[in-house]
Amino acid sequence: MSRYENESLIQDIKFDKTKLWVQVHGISIKYMTIEAAKKICSVMGEVFTSTDPNLYDGDHFIQVQVSTDLSLPLCRGRLISMGKGKQVWISFKYKRLPNLCYWCGRLTHNDRDCELWIDNENTLTPEQHEFEPNLRAPPFVAARESVIKVLRFYAVKKKKCLGTPIHRESCRKDGFGKGKASE
Repeated sequence: MSRYENESLIQDIKFDKTKLWVQVHGISIKYMTIEAAKKICSVMGEVFTSTDPNLYDGDHFIQVQVSTDLSLPLCRGRLISMGKGKQVWISFKYKRLPNLCYWCGRLTHNDRDCELWIDNENTLTPEQHEFEPNLRAPPFVAARESVIKVLRFYAVKKKKCLGTPIHRESCRKDGFGKGKASE
């Protein structure tokens, strides 16, 4: 997408690129770094980074933001050489794809508006799709600490602490009773 200038006419603005979050799947743990993901995704366009590591960490993948050309089909993945003649397929999944044509892989139209579909006079079958729905990434929530809460545990403990003078000293050690019990 072009940068908008106040003097520009709307018809002069080019909507030929967009930024997408790309999940990179199939990387071995040894190479699951931002630098490796940037290198792998550089074939799709300019890769953007952030200082927040939680934006990139996934369970079994790493994600980066890439500026992609809308006139080209989405990249499904790429073959990476790991050394000693070993090659690994790295697949890409895209977050929040608006439109995706499963015939040609472009984001500018959907299946029914595709030139391939129209040229073949609606005779193509879904089995002939070049691209599949698995290019769409499931929602990703960055890893957070797991906390187990026992409902009413603290309320019962606090009530005990405030109610009896015997428990007040132990409650202060636990961090409870800062209200009435500490007076």
